[in-house]
Amino acid sequence: MKRFVVSLLLALGLGTSLSVAQTQKVAYANEQKIIQALPAFKTQQKILESYGKQFKTQLEQKGAAIQQIQQFVQTNQNITPEVYQQKVNEYQKLMQEYQELEFNAQQRVRKKEQELMKPLQKKLMDTIKEVAIANGYSVVISENAVIYKNETEDITQKVIDKITGSN
Repeated sequence: MKRFVVSLLLALGLGTSLSVAQTQKVAYANEQKIIQALPAFKTQQKILESYGKQFKTQLEQKGAAIQQIQQFVQTNQNITPEVYQQKVNEYQKLMQEYQELEFNAQQRVRKKEQELMKPLQKKLMDTIKEVAIANGYSVVISENAVIYKNETEDITQKVIDKITGSN
């Protein structure tokens, strides 16, 4: 009897959950496409590219110094063991500096990108919420998470129109 009551309660609970899920209106959106449609996105990308170029220049300079050492050792076969060891030590030091610079540059560029994108992502989320409420959607998910999609439930263009003022 206990099993029957538990089964009945589970069935009723599941049935209620299914009916609630069936009444929810679900949409999806392509966040990347929306973000790229923002006029501010291009500006932020230019700032990020400019920021990254300074590290690229530093890396290129270190790389050139490393290449000079390699070429020196290759073209001067008759160098003394002391000079050879000095060049090896220089090479190792420069390689370590290069790797540290590369790692730090990647982290700093990533951090700068997050900093620049944060206001755009907030605007994206706020606008998706506005469009969802205005169109009666109780759930909006990322297009990347959708296995099957009905094209009529794609609110990407509605959000782009609202966010860029094109509506």
